[in-house]
Amino acid sequence: MVTDVNDSSAGRSVGRVKIRTPDLMLRGMLAVNFALFVLTFIPAFSGIGPGSEPGLADRLWGRVRLDGWRVDVVWVCLSTAAVCVGGLRSAQTPGPRATTTILCRVWLVCFGFYFNYIFVHMLG
Repeated sequence: MVTDVNDSSAGRSVGRVKIRTPDLMLRGMLAVNFALFVLTFIPAFSGIGPGSEPGLADRLWGRVRLDGWRVDVVWVCLSTAAVCVGGLRSAQTPGPRATTTILCRVWLVCFGFYFNYIFVHMLG
């Protein structure tokens, strides 16, 4: 993916900057994680909430468990380790890398809410 970089002081386009493979991979992980984050709060998907009927995630991945945890929960937790590394980078220079770094940091905040929600509802 190629994006224009603007020189904010001059208000003009400086050139095109390519998004590198690690940033694309991080953005893909973030897209999946943000989607799972939103879907977790929908009882029809997660099965968490009034009625406690199995949700779509239970029907899709219910048989695939890793140490008792559904695979989507394991994915979010493991991919957050990679996102954490991406969030350690500098976001000082504007461009695709800084955008990815900021998205990683936003995810880390969302992960705190996600983990708390999952921990409280799955472990009682």
